[in-house]
Amino acid sequence: MRFLVERELRGGTVPPRVRSGHRAYWRRRSDEGVLLYAGSWTDGPGDTLLLNTHGPEALRAVLAGDPYVRDGVVTRTRVRRLGDLLPGRTADRGRPHAAHADRGRSGPAGLSPHEWGVARMMLDGLTNRQMADRLGVSQRAVEQHITRIYRKLAISRRVQLAAALQDEPGGPARAAGSGARAGNVTATGP
Repeated sequence: MRFLVERELRGGTVPPRVRSGHRAYWRRRSDEGVLLYAGSWTDGPGDTLLLNTHGPEALRAVLAGDPYVRDGVVTRTRVRRLGDLLPGRTADRGRPHAAHADRGRSGPAGLSPHEWGVARMMLDGLTNRQMADRLGVSQRAVEQHITRIYRKLAISRRVQLAAALQDEPGGPARAAGSGARAGNVTATGP
């Protein structure tokens, strides 16, 4: 089962020992195929994780093992089953229904090389303004690229991008995310 986990983190400085343990923990989960994507919030202390576990109990165990949880860095956690967020996705490993499968194949997931570059920047957590500055274009031009990317991938939110591209060659980098307090895990959806 795939879960989207959004966690608020305590502001301030995290001791280096805890931070390095946290990174190592999530790197191992990534190598195991449990962590599919992680990214920090651009608008405050928090992170978003895309996790693949055998169910809610396994999810709680994975989240509880994070050093950020043990050190009380995580203040609140929200968990949703991924299938609840991506209507039009099949249960078989999140692949698109046939209606979305023939999107044209100019690159990974049918994205042009430029769109793929914008998608990678989105996955890295850059804001629209930061992408515009990096590309030397207007923020409106970036928004138009994002609209085309969403249309081609049949998604409607930035948080869905990692799941839509995870099975693509060169898909989301498996980055180290941040932790959650197991006692505060709230699952929503079926």
